[in-house]
Amino acid sequence: MMVDTQMPMWIAVPPSLLQLDEASALQIRDPYGELLLDRGEIIADAQLLQRIQAIGLCNVEELGQIDEVDSQEASPVRSTVRLEEFHLGPGTLLFLSPEGDAQGDSLPAHLIGIIPGEDLLVRPAAGPAQETLRVRLAKAASIDVRVAVGQDVLRFASPLRLSCAQPYWYLHLGWPADVALQQDRLCPRLPVHQPVLIEHEGEVRRSALLLNLSEQGALVQYHTRLGKAGDTLLLRFVLPTEQGHLTLALPGIIRNRHTGMQSSDVVLHGIEFSHLDDAEMQAIRRHVQRGLLAADKN
Repeated sequence: MMVDTQMPMWIAVPPSLLQLDEASALQIRDPYGELLLDRGEIIADAQLLQRIQAIGLCNVEELGQIDEVDSQEASPVRSTVRLEEFHLGPGTLLFLSPEGDAQGDSLPAHLIGIIPGEDLLVRPAAGPAQETLRVRLAKAASIDVRVAVGQDVLRFASPLRLSCAQPYWYLHLGWPADVALQQDRLCPRLPVHQPVLIEHEGEVRRSALLLNLSEQGALVQYHTRLGKAGDTLLLRFVLPTEQGHLTLALPGIIRNRHTGMQSSDVVLHGIEFSHLDDAEMQAIRRHVQRGLLAADKN
């Protein structure tokens, strides 16, 4: 396990270096030190790409030897992919909006059924606050869909085939012709190895392990799942500062889960922070920067 003083030498792989069907410029490992991809290997599997985006780490010294990291600016849209490559399962969290809608709001929904290459069945969230958007969705010819995969977001438009009210409200969407894999989270993540207390509404407080940290989120290890995608958790952990220590209590949303490579009893949760104030953001930023600077000096 990568838990010794060499931990800061490993940082998250820059998204600009991750491409389907291209050879990896780096050796990439998971937070435990297990090899995910060797240098020169081709990322031919979309599921492997998702895993690397979520938990992949590379050596700082090797990263500094690659000219493209400094000179190549990442494009907001990295590539066009096929939706069937991602094996989205029932319960996958989606965000829906009418295609071309100028109001810009979206409605959370869950995937309830899928026929690869043909159909998607989704169940949007219901409630009085969603009625206006519900009407706009039902009248739309096509629906814009977003779904998080690892560190990126899939974006596509699906034709609306049917809006059904019984036995509950659901939408029957056609298979999208074009799917874009877009970079939405580009903050550097620093590997850490420290306890974090997890609070989930209606449940007892649980002690888990924080494996990496950025301004936008964290990777948390626990022996079973802490919730489903879209659930909100409260993370309590301590960061060292110039003045001593700072205790943070940060709300976060579960964006993805992965089973650990070493054991099926280990579940890794990708958490996206929400509602951070400026002081909390600055504390995390300084901590990550100190870790990266320490890695450069080793």
